[in-house]
Amino acid sequence: MSPPVYTRRLSATEIKAGFIMILKGSLKLFPPPGEKFTLHVKRKEFQVRIHKVSCKCRGPDKPHFHWYLDASEFINLIPSKAKTEVTLFKVKEGVYQLEVLK
Repeated sequence: MSPPVYTRRLSATEIKAGFIMILKGSLKLFPPPGEKFTLHVKRKEFQVRIHKVSCKCRGPDKPHFHWYLDASEFINLIPSKAKTEVTLFKVKEGVYQLEVLK
């Protein structure tokens, strides 16, 4: 398998709401936001995309964006406890694999 592209320890909010936050510095490791790509999770295949959402969590004077991978279709395949660690590997162009580490 290729080297990890992105590793993240999921928060309780991410698990409950069905998303995986993608940090701004890691966006270049994935297809552009909004573009569909294939993600394999536990031998199942999903068509996913990274979404961009505006946010004012730092206050109204500091608007910015957050990026996330919609995991609603496969979040039930990931252990439902906070701090579960997942890693995404790039298999080939447009195809990624998600592995649960802990």
